[in-house]
Amino acid sequence: MVSIPADVRPTDPVWTDMWADPKLQAVTSIVVLGITLAAVFYLMARFRDYAAKDGRDPLSVPLNFEEMLGRGDITEAEYRKIMAKSRGDSISARPDRPTLQ
Repeated sequence: MVSIPADVRPTDPVWTDMWADPKLQAVTSIVVLGITLAAVFYLMARFRDYAAKDGRDPLSVPLNFEEMLGRGDITEAEYRKIMAKSRGDSISARPDRPTLQ
């Protein structure tokens, strides 16, 4: 038979019994949830900033097509069609844009 020393009572709290307390479980759960949410928001903000920098400058698109027209990669008709679709108007109707030939 195993004898228990007289100074150790079975009702003494043990370190592992501390986690059985509902208040401590609630506080620990809230802290873990807060840390997890903070990490998720940090990662989302970081990737969102990264993705926002990947966008194309909308003002550079017409210049790219003008360069392609100048190199002969696209025809004048294709250029007019692209510009009409992207701007909603006809390129030939605009007096400020001379036709390239």
